[in-house]
Amino acid sequence: MESDTGKYKILSVIAHDLKEPLNAVSGIAELLLSNWDDFDENEKLTFIEDIHKSCDRTRSLLEDLLIWSKGHSNNFLATKKDFNITRILEKNLEIANMNAASKGIRINCDVDNDIFVHADEDMISTVIRNLITNAIKYIDPGCEINISAKIQNGFCRFKIEDNGMGIKDPRIIKLFNEKSESSSPQMPSYKKNGLGLILCKDFISRNGGNIWFDSIQSQGTTFYFTVPLPELTLPLG
Repeated sequence: MESDTGKYKILSVIAHDLKEPLNAVSGIAELLLSNWDDFDENEKLTFIEDIHKSCDRTRSLLEDLLIWSKGHSNNFLATKKDFNITRILEKNLEIANMNAASKGIRINCDVDNDIFVHADEDMISTVIRNLITNAIKYIDPGCEINISAKIQNGFCRFKIEDNGMGIKDPRIIKLFNEKSESSSPQMPSYKKNGLGLILCKDFISRNGGNIWFDSIQSQGTTFYFTVPLPELTLPLG
């Protein structure tokens, strides 16, 4: 029953969050339809850009919702295998670099090319995508994102660091409290990056790793997560 309550709460918050960008699109479209001739070309372009941003926000929410619903189906398990995590990182950076460049943000990546991990490839790719996307979304133009990784105690520890304004919402801090229930994450009532961070926490937990962050206001935020390394193959006999 507790699990069902958490799911209903998440769906309720998602429905609320979806209303915001949809209402924005509806309001702007109605304004343009009613007063098209009253606006100059620059104003119309601004309105269209706002519609595009709202649609992109809605699409992102729906993508996270689909991943979350798949992750909580009864037959969904982490399919773990050995894979090159650098290849997954490079794949996500192809799109991330374009989005970052449009905001004047630079992404620096210092990760060895031969790092292999043992985990669910799709889940880890989702975590990387969410953390990089959030960093781009919530830092100002001219900021930088630094990505690095190192081998430590049987795990690969990833570090995604930005020099933005930092996280000041205590509800996000509570989400990543070490004492929280990582196996059945609850959805706090904040907007924007809540569901994506819940997915990250849930997927890393399913793969036997940990995720946490440090944040200092006006200096930036650093997210860390760990993924197990491949198990050593022992000789028979």
